[in-house]
Amino acid sequence: MTLLTACGGGGHPAAPPAPPAPPAVASVGVEPGALTLEVGRSSTLTATARDASGSTLAGRAMAWSSSAPEIVSVASGTLTAVAPGTATITASSEGRSGTASITVVTRPVASVVVTPDSATLEVGATRTLVAAVRDADGGALIGRAVTWTSSTPAIATVTDEVVTAVAPGRATITATSESRTGTAVLDVVPIPVASVALDRDSLSVITGATATLVATVRLSGGERGSVVQRDLGGRRTYLRAHHRRSCILLG
Repeated sequence: MTLLTACGGGGHPAAPPAPPAPPAVASVGVEPGALTLEVGRSSTLTATARDASGSTLAGRAMAWSSSAPEIVSVASGTLTAVAPGTATITASSEGRSGTASITVVTRPVASVVVTPDSATLEVGATRTLVAAVRDADGGALIGRAVTWTSSTPAIATVTDEVVTAVAPGRATITATSESRTGTAVLDVVPIPVASVALDRDSLSVITGATATLVATVRLSGGERGSVVQRDLGGRRTYLRAHHRRSCILLG
């Protein structure tokens, strides 16, 4: 019996076929597609890469950019609102991109606090009030417009934050910013009398005659008050001035 054998050539085994190339990015979606932020706030966007069939492609590198970094900045999808305005945020991967529209608004005024919240002034005196404008978190809002008003201008007037006492009584001063208000109660009191002086130390009046004395009232701080005149008649009367806060009539 004859045995026949066959041997293959001396070549190497065939290499396995190369794995298929990963699908290319066909589209990038950004969520949410539109967002409004207050100045100083942050938020995060999500970018998803998809192939031509719409399937999600995980692990694809994503680059982020802002059309107006002075309005809103972005880093790895995290937004920071910088100033009022609008900006477009773009996420890009393998030449494809998706966008989101971001609107930045100022923080609304939540409260107005006036300091001091009460004060007492003498007629003619002035006082400066301070209005602190704050947001819902209690943070100070700098540069917000504040309007000042007085409930009773005949008692106290206010220009900007400066209050002027006009006449004795009580007035409420209100500071308003974006429909929020704060108040201070102002009590106005008369200027106290420091001294009363007559133009004569003594006076003798004959029965039936009249005479006029002039009383000068000086207020605290040396201000001259109203001049009071009075006629005296009848029996012999003496009026002496005590240079304090009162005059004594001696008959």
